[in-house]
Amino acid sequence: MALRWCSNGEIAVTLDIDKSKVAKIGARVRRQGHVGRPSSTGRPPILNRRCLQRLKRLVRGGRYSSLSELTSEWNSGGYKQVSTKTLRRCIHKLGFSSLKPVTKPYF
Repeated sequence: MALRWCSNGEIAVTLDIDKSKVAKIGARVRRQGHVGRPSSTGRPPILNRRCLQRLKRLVRGGRYSSLSELTSEWNSGGYKQVSTKTLRRCIHKLGFSSLKPVTKPYF
């Protein structure tokens, strides 16, 4: 309806939607020719894809390092300063997890 240049009031009454929502979406449709995908909302991640690749290399290199050791090594490496919790989330996002070695009985 917006492409047919109907007014926002007509569209709001026809579809039973708030006029402010119709105005926002209608302006985008008239400008771009389609509704499109709205821009992403929320806070952007602190570590981008390139930083995650560096982190993956760091974790593989220090395979038996603790999280605090990895964090101090990351922060001293000239990268973006991050907290331990942030690094933990990113490591889990990369698919790594920690496992305790199984103690086997001596028979």
